[in-house]
Amino acid sequence: MSALVALYAGALFFLAFSSLRSDFPIPLFLLMSWWLCHEAEARYIDYSRYRGRLCLYRDGTVGWAGYRWLVCQTKICTSVVIVLKLRGREGQRGWLVVSPSSCREPDYRSLALFSRYLVAS
Repeated sequence: MSALVALYAGALFFLAFSSLRSDFPIPLFLLMSWWLCHEAEARYIDYSRYRGRLCLYRDGTVGWAGYRWLVCQTKICTSVVIVLKLRGREGQRGWLVVSPSSCREPDYRSLALFSRYLVAS
């Protein structure tokens, strides 16, 4: 989330700097700033919607976002991030990205172990 905030703040700073140098008209700067803030808010809402409790089950499924997902593949499993490819009951497909800062350290290690060895075939 902090990278997203830094990206939008940098773009807003660049627009402000361009308008102060008279390369960019002020009304266009205001319009672009409003659009950029609206876009940042929409991305934050999207980010908040994908947070939630993650439950690991013995049958190789995970419970997340109110559904049970089958772990199809582990794309990345490092000490920094885990990326899982998921398949839902109705043929839904999704990606789950988990960072160590989003959970406790023992839980992250358990998920890493789960994702390495209990992936469905």
